[in-house]
Amino acid sequence: IRSPSARGDAGRNRSSRVAAFVTLFFCILATFLHAQAFFLRTIVFEPEGHGTARTLLPSWPSIPGGNLAPTSEIRNELNATTSASAAAPTDVSFSEWPKSLRNVPPLAPLRPIDREKYTVRINTWRRNLQLLHCVDHYATCPGVAAVHIVWNDPENAPPEKLAQHGSGMVVVEDHTAVNSLNERFVVPEGGAPPTKGILSVDDDLFYPCEALDAGFFKWTKSPDRMVGYDRRLHDDSSPSGEWKYGFLSLSKNRTEYSITLTRHAFIHVDYLEIYTHHLPQGIRNIIHKYKNCEDIAMSFLVSSMTEGQPPLLVDDWAMQSQIKLHVEEKISGSDHHKAVRDTCVHVFALFLGLHPGQDTPLGKAKYAEMYNNSERYFPPIGDSLSQMNRREADFRTSLDSWTQRDYKYRRAKLIRKATDVAAPTGFVEGTVEFLHLFGDKVNKKHENIVMSQMKQYLTAKGEFSGAKKLLEENREAFF
Repeated sequence: IRSPSARGDAGRNRSSRVAAFVTLFFCILATFLHAQAFFLRTIVFEPEGHGTARTLLPSWPSIPGGNLAPTSEIRNELNATTSASAAAPTDVSFSEWPKSLRNVPPLAPLRPIDREKYTVRINTWRRNLQLLHCVDHYATCPGVAAVHIVWNDPENAPPEKLAQHGSGMVVVEDHTAVNSLNERFVVPEGGAPPTKGILSVDDDLFYPCEALDAGFFKWTKSPDRMVGYDRRLHDDSSPSGEWKYGFLSLSKNRTEYSITLTRHAFIHVDYLEIYTHHLPQGIRNIIHKYKNCEDIAMSFLVSSMTEGQPPLLVDDWAMQSQIKLHVEEKISGSDHHKAVRDTCVHVFALFLGLHPGQDTPLGKAKYAEMYNNSERYFPPIGDSLSQMNRREADFRTSLDSWTQRDYKYRRAKLIRKATDVAAPTGFVEGTVEFLHLFGDKVNKKHENIVMSQMKQYLTAKGEFSGAKKLLEENREAFF
């Protein structure tokens, strides 16, 4: 049995150990929080390829919601490529950024040409075959006034076929001075597009010309909004309040969306200028360094300037008519793609005042029509045809004849027409030629799609041959 003095010494030792443990815990916590602040400042303040770094953001913990830092996994990945220097906090308050964006000049009004034609801007990177397929297709669409190529590769010259394209509407923009994803929204001096409407696209997918018109004429009714062909969702369901990036599957499950992608979307050309000259440099720095999230930034920028409204979407039939070209490597296939986009969604929304309690909370829009086949419909023409230009009136009239029973066939017919040139090369995913060209490189999902389509084709061909023979031999039995 220990004496009272011994027991007292043991109690004091335990207290000392507890105190030491608590002190150590708070030291580790303080170091962790300091690392978070350092992480964001380093990303945000590092200059974009050239020039002087701009100090645009106070230290991370002082931002509303600032206790929600990016994941440790992505922090470690980012820190490995980030310089050791970080700029000092700025005196500009965080809440002033949304207000400063609203002080930019209003969007230029649409002219008559802007209601009939649009300019395609293709962001490309070393996918010349896919790029040429896209250019050839866009050149056949009656609504396209010009095709601008954002050439960002300093080591390789553009294909000669672009400069000598038979359509005469191809313009190659030189963006090789700075290799940055931000360049897709930079309009070069003296190279302004001929229209206010811009169709921002990637080089590995396209849609039938009629599907482009569906988005374009919707955009002309609301030129201050984006009209996209993809729907995504910011996931704000975490109890911590941290936003994450929601893929298409989440949007489908919740039948709502709040983000669209600039890989295929209509947008007013003035938003490109606003992005380049007014978007907080911190956002641009993150995009430049990690070659990701420029689509989130543009979608959020437009929402922040339209009272937090989510983008508009093209009609379902047009959205479902995407034609995908095969590429060997995709950005979305990288290990850290999701983590980077989680960080972008949360941080960009804070910058632009889109979180709850800020100036323009980001809204969500329902999109449930596509999940119930019995309710699918094509909206009536609505406006009088006499109030439309000739091209829009013809387009609306052609859609008005579509029915619940035949719209899938009509859509497939448009897709088939749009792939007449590209499909034989084998680069159109989901075709027989694609399976033959890539063989073992094609995953099982693609193979199943191709074989299913082939089976449907052979079945339909057999049924048609049988019906034709019966018609010739016995008309009464046929009818």
